[in-house]
Amino acid sequence: TLAAGMAASFSKTAAWGEEVKLGDDEFVIAFGKGSLGIDLIEIRFPAGVPRNQQSSRVIVDAIKPGSQAETLGKRFRLRPQVLLVSVDGINIEGQPAPAAIRTVIDRKKLADEEGRVLPIV
Repeated sequence: TLAAGMAASFSKTAAWGEEVKLGDDEFVIAFGKGSLGIDLIEIRFPAGVPRNQQSSRVIVDAIKPGSQAETLGKRFRLRPQVLLVSVDGINIEGQPAPAAIRTVIDRKKLADEEGRVLPIV
């Protein structure tokens, strides 16, 4: 289980609990202090080629009932298999999964310490 989040570089500031629409298939959820309530996993593609020739992405694997992810994500139907693009203004798309997940954990910890929301795209 991973208490983590992500955001992207964008011009609008999201307040706690506010979701900001970006594009047709992207959205921001501004998570408050504490666990986000999402589990993340790595997907690799294309299948059938050597690992060093595959791309890696991080997606939502599960959403914990009663969590911030469930409550705040309802508006945009946050659900398993949603791709994470960035965390707190840091693009994680295409990063190896361990680095992307570490970024999520580190930025969530920093946001909580600074008493601010963590926007996730």
